[in-house]
Amino acid sequence: MLIMLRICTIALKLCSPPWRQTVKASLCPIRHSPHLRHEEQKSKPHMNIKPIQSQLKKQRIDSALFIVQETSIPSFTYITQLPHLTYAALLIKQSGKPILFVSSLDYGGIKSTHLTIELLKKPLREHLKAHCQNVKTLGIEFTTTTYALVKRIKKIFPNTTLKDTTNLFETTRTTKTEAELNNLETAASIANHAFNNMIKNFNYKTESDLKIALESEFLKHNVTPSFPTIVASGKNAATPHHKTSTASLTRGFCVIDFGVIYNGYCSDCTRTIFIGKPTKQEVALYNLVRKAQESALKQVKIGIKTTDLDAIARKVLGHYEKHFSHSLGHGIGIEVHESPSVSKKSKDVLKSGMVITIEPGYYHKNIGIRIEDTVIVQKNPKVITTISKELMSFDV
Repeated sequence: MLIMLRICTIALKLCSPPWRQTVKASLCPIRHSPHLRHEEQKSKPHMNIKPIQSQLKKQRIDSALFIVQETSIPSFTYITQLPHLTYAALLIKQSGKPILFVSSLDYGGIKSTHLTIELLKKPLREHLKAHCQNVKTLGIEFTTTTYALVKRIKKIFPNTTLKDTTNLFETTRTTKTEAELNNLETAASIANHAFNNMIKNFNYKTESDLKIALESEFLKHNVTPSFPTIVASGKNAATPHHKTSTASLTRGFCVIDFGVIYNGYCSDCTRTIFIGKPTKQEVALYNLVRKAQESALKQVKIGIKTTDLDAIARKVLGHYEKHFSHSLGHGIGIEVHESPSVSKKSKDVLKSGMVITIEPGYYHKNIGIRIEDTVIVQKNPKVITTISKELMSFDV
């Protein structure tokens, strides 16, 4: 993916009318049984709260607060590892376990060793006041908190300064823990398996036929898409973010961009196939994009500037580079698109534990080609999207 988620209780009301929040819009296999990976990762701790608490101290923020109503907040999910709570709040102090406030709707199903769970027996504002008596500076994510909710928080804490913690949490989420990497690998493994099953039974007539078949494979593993699956056939392939339609699969390239969510973590992969029989020129163009993708992928390593990776791919494309209209890639984790940015304007440098995509493309007239893999940055980088990149062709 290139540029890129519901019963109210009175205990959770900050005040009347009900509060709300928004979610920031997203910009920018392993050949084993997925079920084995599921079991391997369950007992491992997911994240370390200490670096966050250290940053709170450094930035002189007494506590950080998240409030969730129905729609998840990525950094809230990162801390709690609970992506499906209906109504909840999270308070992170400079020391000690984070406190998760939940209603009776979710309380019974929560088990956690790294959180203090507090059942809301009275309005949330009363719980917060009890825990924040000496808080002078309170951190909130400005990008995921509505103005209306900010006003209500200020009403609860009239003498408290609110400070934006968006960058603090997004930066922390950039490098993954071992358990996070396990989740990302499992998500990729499931998606790899689903695509391979879908493609070997190719008898589809429309873009939506193919999308339905692929997402049906997802359901066999009890996972859902991490973003709306893109199937773009013929001239539609020339639109990077084409919306899958009932259009017939027509002669030419067909871009398939897909991913799944496993335990709150996303996968992302793109393969381009051909409907009909490609000409030598079409095969050569595909192979050029593949060479650009693999050239950049081979240079992924700790310490490299992401802008250098972008330059490598563009250099391979040569004069065709003018038809490569987007950045080379992006970070991936709880969100499909997160830091670091892999683009010619990026100032990011790769660090161990980062997970990024490499996805050059070519879009011109009625032709579109994109090839995307996800790779773990480590001493020996590991590509976790392992579907063949040989150009596959199908008659319809």
